[in-house]
Amino acid sequence: MLDWFDGRTFWRKLVPRRHPAFHAFCYFQIWHGVRPSEAAGLDWDNVDLDHGVAYIRRSFHYREVCAPKTRAARRPVELKPDLVALLRRLRPLRPEPGQPVFPNLDGRRITPRVFWDMWKRGLQDLRIRHHGLYAMKDTFVTLTLAIADETPNRRDELIAFVVRQTGVREDTCGSTTSAGAPGPGSHSSHLCALGSPPHGSGGIPETGNAGAAEGAP
Repeated sequence: MLDWFDGRTFWRKLVPRRHPAFHAFCYFQIWHGVRPSEAAGLDWDNVDLDHGVAYIRRSFHYREVCAPKTRAARRPVELKPDLVALLRRLRPLRPEPGQPVFPNLDGRRITPRVFWDMWKRGLQDLRIRHHGLYAMKDTFVTLTLAIADETPNRRDELIAFVVRQTGVREDTCGSTTSAGAPGPGSHSSHLCALGSPPHGSGGIPETGNAGAAEGAP
C-alpha cells in the first residue's frame, strides 16, 4: 500500500498530480502506531523534525479538531529517520499556525472518511482483502509484539515501546499478544500486504527520543 500511494497520481482540477502527503499519512500510521484521526489532526506546530518527535495533542473527528481519544493518547511519538526525511520535503517554508501536516488534495486537513475511498481503491488494485484504516496502526502493534515474542530478552523493552508510541495500556498489549494477535506465520503476510519496512531492522525505530521528550509541549 505504501508503494501504491507513493507512485500514484490523483486528479485535482482536471490535472493528474502526485500527492506525497498521502504516502506520508500512511507511513506515519503503519510505522509509528498512531490512529487515523491522530494523523489527520497533526499540525506542523506539534512536529519537531530536529529531534525526530511528533506530539499528539489533537485528533480530527467528523471534520472537527478535538482532544485525543484518551488521556494517554496525548503523547510524544518517535519518528523514524525515513519519515523525518519525508516530512522535511513536505514542510512549507513558513507553516501557518494550525496548518495540517497531511493535507488533502484541496489543501485542507485529510478526512479519514474521504481518504477511505482512495484506500479502498488501493486495496482493490493490489487485490488485498478488505482492511480498515486502523489496520495500519494494528500492523505496527502486531509486528512489534511478534518481534518481542521472538526476542525474549527485549520483550519488556518492546512492549514499553508499543505503549509509549500508541498510548494504549500495557495490559491491552499483553492480551492482544496472547489472544487477539495473529500467529507468527500470519504477521508477515499482514505486514507485506500493507507495506514493508525500508530497512532490515523490521521497521521498528530505535528507542530513546520520546522518553526524553515527555515534558515537551
